[in-house]
Amino acid sequence: MSCLWLLVVFNLPLSVAFGAIHPSNIIKDGIPPKVRVRVEKELDQVIVSGMDLERTLFVSGEKKNYLGKKSIKFNCRNESVSPASSPILLASVVSPTGLVSLKNQKYVGEIRVVTAPSRKRCDVVNEIDMEYYISTLLPKEMHAHWPLEALKAQAVAARTYALHKMSSRRGEPLFDLESSEKHQVSGHFFDSTAKTHRAAMETRGNILMTKNGPMTPAFFHAKCGGKTWRPNHIWDNTVRGYRSVPCPFCKNHGNGDWEEKISWEEFSDFLS
Repeated sequence: MSCLWLLVVFNLPLSVAFGAIHPSNIIKDGIPPKVRVRVEKELDQVIVSGMDLERTLFVSGEKKNYLGKKSIKFNCRNESVSPASSPILLASVVSPTGLVSLKNQKYVGEIRVVTAPSRKRCDVVNEIDMEYYISTLLPKEMHAHWPLEALKAQAVAARTYALHKMSSRRGEPLFDLESSEKHQVSGHFFDSTAKTHRAAMETRGNILMTKNGPMTPAFFHAKCGGKTWRPNHIWDNTVRGYRSVPCPFCKNHGNGDWEEKISWEEFSDFLS
């Protein structure tokens, strides 16, 4: 985990730490922001279940409450939304119990159904409080039983990356990040543990910043092979605050050899 600490950590109050970034969108009345995470994509149908569900259909404006245990099915093969030039927020489902089930997983917060890029299927977005998001993410990005200080270091890095994505507003307008290796792998209700919750709350509002002040995206990895690279070594863009350093901690950890085969067509597409 020491390889993560290439930047400076500022232990500032939440409103101060983020105030210089985007106070109108990131912080309101000192309350931590909610993060919108795409948890499923390109589904033919979405089935959401829970207790006393509250459903909102945004296209028609219809709202309905269901008493007791209920399952709600959304058919995503809807030709009427296919001509749209941008994603559409179709529906949202919340429960006063705080838990909503989707594909045998329980989520905290609001479940939103939006049109997928294909316009003939659906994506599912989970809107969740930032600190609970971090708590469920930690067991996915590392081991939940690792030392508390290691979990806290990962919590700071993950929170910084998430808030940077939110403040820059790059990508899709209806979600901030997706739960995958493309961004960060987040978890579900039962993934959060007492230790990961503690790591999230004890670092609440702490982010990584450069010495000059701006928030910097925190990129992390499972294995660097003995030396870290700067972001511009991997991608085209230069990110301030990073430098290449030796990292002996993971040099002999895990499998050092790997092989991947791709077709000529895939290789040709990559080159072009």
